[in-house]
Amino acid sequence: MACTSLRGTQKSFELWAQVLPIGTPSFSSIRQWLLRVGLYVLEHHGPKRSDWIWIIDLTVELGPAKCLVVLGIAQAEWQQQVLTHSCSLQHQDVTVLAIEVLETCNGSVIEQTLEQLGQRVGHPLQIVSDHGCDLKSGIERYAQPPTRELLQTYDVTHAMACLLKHTLQDDSAFQQFLSQCHQCRQHLQQTKLSFLRPPAQRTKARYFELESLLDWAQGVLCYYQQGDFSQITTAHGWDEKTLCQVIETVDVPTLTRLAPLNGQQYANRHEFNQMLNRLLTPEQVEQFGPLICQAADLGRREFEHKFHWLLTQPLDLTPYAQQVRLGIAG
Repeated sequence: MACTSLRGTQKSFELWAQVLPIGTPSFSSIRQWLLRVGLYVLEHHGPKRSDWIWIIDLTVELGPAKCLVVLGIAQAEWQQQVLTHSCSLQHQDVTVLAIEVLETCNGSVIEQTLEQLGQRVGHPLQIVSDHGCDLKSGIERYAQPPTRELLQTYDVTHAMACLLKHTLQDDSAFQQFLSQCHQCRQHLQQTKLSFLRPPAQRTKARYFELESLLDWAQGVLCYYQQGDFSQITTAHGWDEKTLCQVIETVDVPTLTRLAPLNGQQYANRHEFNQMLNRLLTPEQVEQFGPLICQAADLGRREFEHKFHWLLTQPLDLTPYAQQVRLGIAG
């Protein structure tokens, strides 16, 4: 099945209509039929089962309303599709059993919702949740009848995120890193370096996304090591800042020959190199050319200005990345 948008599906029909005698539905018609199919799936689950595994979460908060979503997979299907093949649970493996929009969301309401669902599709053997206060209370109330044996499982991703939070929330160096990432994102938002900005950090459940943040930081460091800053700007220039970077390495005769470059800016490294070849001897170009070009690279200069905090920080990110990946693997 191709993954495409509703408008993309409409365009696909338009292409097929050029060679086949078929009509082209609008994207709104496709959406209406998709919603009808979804409604049918929600209301028709076949015969009741006694071996359900439910996955429950509250999501999509809009004002006072919250959406309670219940996904289900039969224990037999879990063993056949997941355990037998030693793979992770996929979206297509589960069935959407319920989507309830709740304006009042507490343990009592969730218990009532689960009870009604159980009567309709069959009560579960196991419920997996993130142990949020409302969910945990509702599940515990639902599991109270003595004749109902119910295994309550803490969602491993939430459990590991809580462990990471417990480990890292008092780590001042790492908390400073998170703060600097947030400030960096704001500073790069409307600049040429916006393509390098850090991923946004969530206000809640921040420790879910540490992997992407650490991957971003390591990726930015790799970008710096590659030395190609043309995506920022290809311009090269000679000014006081350039001179300060090379004055301790380049000898006085070479610097004297470079005096005509003062205040000049060139569109790219090729044009700057051409000027160096006119002003310097071949020996001087071979000895000092790469260093001078590096110092004159305005893209590099802009990068180093914006990411000075990351390039000079004493924090070694590798142990944190290993810790986060270990938690995800767990």
